[in-house]
Amino acid sequence: MAATTVTSAIPNPAVLNQYNYEDWSFRVKLYLLAEDLWDVVEATTEPPKPEDGEAEFKAWRKKDAKALILIQNNCGSANYSLIFGTKTAKAAWDTLAEKLEPAQEELVLLVPQEDLNINPTSNDGNESNTSDFNEFALHQPFIDNVVEGDWDLAKEYLSRNPEAIRERGSISGATALHLAVSGGYVNMAKALVELMKEEDLEIQDANGLTAMAHAATKGITQLAKCITEKNKKLLTLPYPPQNFIPLLTAYFIGHWELARYLYSVTPLEALLQDNGCGGAEIVSESFRAKKFDIALDLLRRCPNIALAEDYSGLTPLQMCASIRSGFLSGMHLEFWQQWIYDR
Repeated sequence: MAATTVTSAIPNPAVLNQYNYEDWSFRVKLYLLAEDLWDVVEATTEPPKPEDGEAEFKAWRKKDAKALILIQNNCGSANYSLIFGTKTAKAAWDTLAEKLEPAQEELVLLVPQEDLNINPTSNDGNESNTSDFNEFALHQPFIDNVVEGDWDLAKEYLSRNPEAIRERGSISGATALHLAVSGGYVNMAKALVELMKEEDLEIQDANGLTAMAHAATKGITQLAKCITEKNKKLLTLPYPPQNFIPLLTAYFIGHWELARYLYSVTPLEALLQDNGCGGAEIVSESFRAKKFDIALDLLRRCPNIALAEDYSGLTPLQMCASIRSGFLSGMHLEFWQQWIYDR
């Protein structure tokens, strides 16, 4: 069976807010259905456990991680803090539904807007993304600037309060860099990296994710390079839910440009840990996606990876053998093709 490679972002997504949850959830559900991921979100039974069968558990875990990444990357910067700490796609989906279902509109009609601290529009009439990030007691104006993508104001604030760059949200555990990466503000994120200390880049949010982990999830090659140049330790620092390093995350999601860069700078030893599961996963994913350059290089450097199990319990050799299109049958070939193939 051919494996599905899911993208981490829905094409032309609507920005989720408290007024469009029904439309947003409908579109995301359709996308999850199309990618064969909806079953892990709507599950009514407990997910499988390792003791129930390792192969079944690994297959579920992989689908759940893909669904969770897709939900996280499409809920919008202003709602991301709502699902910090959720470990499964179902938990993230249910949390967003609880917080943003239309039934809450009845409360909005009964309570004055200023009492709810809701700011649905900014001064220029566009939707504001700052209302859900009131968890930075000391430097909330700075965080609001970051969430809005206004680097000029954010930089001016930092010139007066340089300590704000390391403040973490009381709920999300996120720093300004986490939020800039999640919002896709690449230039702002690179500027923040330049201002941060090497150890600051290792700060984890409530999900245990560094800014590098978020960059790998979103496939931002420029930012990954910027972070790597300042702190190479992050290349081999695993993070939940699957204890992947950035290279594996890029391969897992299908960010091939980023994956090729990370492969060029990640130590080989990091791919041989856990009995070579990381290296085997890269080769298997390469076979699934028919991206053979790195797989070939990795197998040349470490032939034993061909027989090591990946995170699904299969070896790269088994994965390769299961891809029928990877092998010519010898039928329906021209004379010269048959002659070359026979030899």
